[in-house]
Amino acid sequence: MADTKKIGNTIGKVISFLFLAIALINLAVVVMTSAFMSIVLMIICTACFIIAFRKKQYDAKAIAIELVAVLILAYFIFFTAFFSGYMKWQYPLQRWYIEFMANDDTDGFFPDKLPADADNFCTKYVPPMMQGSGSYYICFNTDGIEQYKAYTGNAVLSFTMEEYRNGLSVENDAKFNELAEDGYGLDFYVDIPDCIDESDNNTEIHIINSNFYWNHPHIDIIFIDYDEKLVCFSSVG
Repeated sequence: MADTKKIGNTIGKVISFLFLAIALINLAVVVMTSAFMSIVLMIICTACFIIAFRKKQYDAKAIAIELVAVLILAYFIFFTAFFSGYMKWQYPLQRWYIEFMANDDTDGFFPDKLPADADNFCTKYVPPMMQGSGSYYICFNTDGIEQYKAYTGNAVLSFTMEEYRNGLSVENDAKFNELAEDGYGLDFYVDIPDCIDESDNNTEIHIINSNFYWNHPHIDIIFIDYDEKLVCFSSVG
């Protein structure tokens, strides 16, 4: 019986140090990204470490509860670090994750919900790290592609994929030069998502919002391919 208690206490102390390790990882994430959720997790983990480490004796129930808590916390840190997917049901969760974990409000740019006939849905999310700007995009096909034209009405700059590859029109080039930092071309500010075919000249590229700042860029772009009935919302920064 004494050996069992000793093993239980050892396991309990190991788990408590896992709480401490997760707290320190979250501290690093806070320093690098200022993510609000990481602050919350860091506080929770620190409190769990203090409580768990001060506990003198562990039984199977206490160890199980603490282990489940560690797994849940680790899930938030590691499993969702790069939150991408191909299932439509993931979209509301992905929006929540980005808004809550990365302090990035998706309202007003990304659609509130996907159309019922959305097909070939895909997303990619990369969180911001230190000086690096994070990015997130959603792409899908829909027969109701025309409805997304309304999202482009407030674009600060619109052009086709052909212009992107071969050079802007005189009018668009003048607009771009007024908006952008000197010395940085269009390629610097426009990141073409994997789901967009660069060889399709008719794809429309609408820059909805951008600070056109080279050091900490923030840019929201809508790509629309009417031939393929494809729309992509992309945000960087």
